[in-house]
Amino acid sequence: MFVVAIVLTIIDRFSPSGHHALALSTGEGTGDEFSLYNSVWFATGSMLGQGGDNTPRSGSGRILVASFWLFILIMISTYTANLAAYFTGIYLKIFQLSMLKLLISNSLAKIQRQLFLMGENKTFYINI
Repeated sequence: MFVVAIVLTIIDRFSPSGHHALALSTGEGTGDEFSLYNSVWFATGSMLGQGGDNTPRSGSGRILVASFWLFILIMISTYTANLAAYFTGIYLKIFQLSMLKLLISNSLAKIQRQLFLMGENKTFYINI
């Protein structure tokens, strides 16, 4: 995040189509829309999904911000997928332990025979 903020500040400062160059050519404003402080704030807002007040005017700044947004999107998607896999793994471990307890008990053989002889299996084996 800090690397993106520093590079965005440098790009806006030296780009001929950035906010700083526009402020110098027109004489309006200070051109510090992407100072280091504002760039860190913009990167933080982008990372948290809030966006920023100003967006870069230069093409290179827009490419940098779009790449950063894509990186953040991939990171959030990866985090969400890993979190879902972690919670699913907990339930699978609980299920495996309960199935192990059923295997140890003798009642599992009865349950398997009853399940096996229900529905389509029963009609198939009766017709043989």
